[in-house]
Amino acid sequence: MNEMRNINDLHEWDKNPRSIEGKDFERLKRQIKKLGQYKPIIITPDGTVLGGNMRLKAYKELGVTSVWVSIVEPKNEDQKLEYALSDNDRAGFYDPDLLANLMPNYTIDWTQYAVDLNAPMNIDDILRNLGGTPNVDDMWKEMPDYGGGSVKPAKTLYVHFQNLEDIPEFAKLVKQNVTETTKYIWYPYKPKENIKAIKVKTEEK
Repeated sequence: MNEMRNINDLHEWDKNPRSIEGKDFERLKRQIKKLGQYKPIIITPDGTVLGGNMRLKAYKELGVTSVWVSIVEPKNEDQKLEYALSDNDRAGFYDPDLLANLMPNYTIDWTQYAVDLNAPMNIDDILRNLGGTPNVDDMWKEMPDYGGGSVKPAKTLYVHFQNLEDIPEFAKLVKQNVTETTKYIWYPYKPKENIKAIKVKTEEK
């Protein structure tokens, strides 16, 4: 069911997994000012926003008082997340060649739009490739200190490859062995620690 609602009757979902940063948020506001509300915000009957939390923030900053909404009735918390994921699901991607061929025929400001040029990847594939992305702090909880230094990286950066043939070129750049099955590397190179050789500190009695 679609209808108009007072923006003050809506509130963000406290478990919303999406976020937006400064430049992207400003671009979103400019798009709304130019194009208006062309799709509804997805809400529950009590006004919880499941799809469109970023647009809700933008509407508030732009002084919008009433918004177009679509009301859904999730049966449980799982279904709330499913609505949120479905609303932002990447069902397709832009063909870079076709998009490039379109560009000369239009005079719009291309800097105001961001697009996906890679085929979508399922969330379970991402988790599988990352090995579940375990939390290092949780893994070491209740464990004694050891003298091997920090095991946590200062920063983790994911690298995407357009083609498998690009992997060997990247390996040459970082001067490390990188294959299709490589899960992670350290830069500069850091050899794997021999866990058996780690000297555990124990309290002296």
